[in-house]
Amino acid sequence: STCRENETYPSWFSSLLNEISKPYFIDKTVNDMYALCPYSSPVIVKAFKDHLNTTPIKYLTNLKMTYAKNLLMATDYNTLDICTRIGYASLSHFNHVFKEFYGITPSQYRKKSKIIISD
Repeated sequence: STCRENETYPSWFSSLLNEISKPYFIDKTVNDMYALCPYSSPVIVKAFKDHLNTTPIKYLTNLKMTYAKNLLMATDYNTLDICTRIGYASLSHFNHVFKEFYGITPSQYRKKSKIIISD
């Protein structure tokens, strides 16, 4: 029996996932992701659904939020700087998405993580 985690993706899809996880891509959009691929957006959307059970937008947002979380923990960049670095034009939108992901705002997250680190 094969484990689903060992599933091999089509090579174009593996390449795409590899490319969008690189640091330079963190401020890009889903349309930038589509532009990397020789396939149409419906084909790409279907690949994300079939292989990862998510959408390209959710996948990209997850990468961005993970990156933002790491910057909040490891740097002194302010929230606006982090927001801009990951490609959000609006601080309020970034705060909203972050809170949807983690249940707290970026500044609350930073306070909480600093307390944990300093213990």
